[in-house]
Amino acid sequence: MPEYDDANLVPDPARFAGLDTPSGDALFPEGAADGPRGAVIRAAADGELTPEQASTVDAGDAIAFERSLRDATARAMGGVTAPAGLCEAILSQARGGRPEDDALADAMHARGEETRDRSFWSAGRGVAALAAAVLLAVVGVMVWQGNPAPGQGAGASGGALATIGGVDTAYRTNLARFVADEHSRTLDDRYAERKFTAKVPSEAADAIKADLHGDPVIPPCGGATKFAGASPCGVPGKGPSAHMQFVLPVHDANGEIVPDATGRKVSVFVKQDKGELAIAEGTTYLVNAQACNLSDVYICVWRRDGLLYTLVSEGRNEPMCTKFLAQFGVEPPDPANSI
Repeated sequence: MPEYDDANLVPDPARFAGLDTPSGDALFPEGAADGPRGAVIRAAADGELTPEQASTVDAGDAIAFERSLRDATARAMGGVTAPAGLCEAILSQARGGRPEDDALADAMHARGEETRDRSFWSAGRGVAALAAAVLLAVVGVMVWQGNPAPGQGAGASGGALATIGGVDTAYRTNLARFVADEHSRTLDDRYAERKFTAKVPSEAADAIKADLHGDPVIPPCGGATKFAGASPCGVPGKGPSAHMQFVLPVHDANGEIVPDATGRKVSVFVKQDKGELAIAEGTTYLVNAQACNLSDVYICVWRRDGLLYTLVSEGRNEPMCTKFLAQFGVEPPDPANSI
């Protein structure tokens, strides 16, 4: 099975076996139904065809429409997030107190990376696709039930949304879990290499500015602090977002850099600030990881010039993280400013 690479999309031969010929005749045999043509158009819109294969398809308008439809869908769904605790609820049902149920729950986590691979959903995976459709239907109902209509509360009795100092705790939790999970995945150098498309700060600045329509702060790094990379990301909430990662040096108790110690990764997520978190401009807030059912993780957030920043790393890296915040021009979070 070919490996999926975000930067170099590789066609899945099982999905298109027998469809592509130099003349393109096998793609659209005379009298054929629209099914194969639709599959090829969708593949072209996904970037899964080579330029030679795509040139055999006389459907430029259809491909452009397919891409614009997906962009419009992404914009419309940008603010939709699953209810807080949904993942835990599903896993708790999978764990029924029996050893095999615990194994099932662990397998659900282990298969996450595989099911994100586009080739997983190619031809021959009909059963998996059907299972996914059933799961999405169930989740859709839960999301609908968990997101009240305008003017209604989120509680079962129509009460107000849970907030801390005006901050929507459901969004805070979704944000914290997302950044913690994505940071954890990028601790694997192989995953990080595939994800991060910009490898130097100057390239990242150009790419991120274009996506965010803003001017994010990107520390120049240098010396023992290294820039690991950046790329667009899907941070919960409205508007585009990006993921930057840095490798910080390890310091001893006296604040001196430990020469032979392996650097520690720190992720900074930045997105357009659409008011999802009602926090004051220029103040750094510590996220209550325990309230988000997270452990051994340090997360803080701040707003600046129309952008929302979220820094995340392992709990042991808190001293380095608070020092690193100075390179973004912000103060470490005061424990009183906890959300």
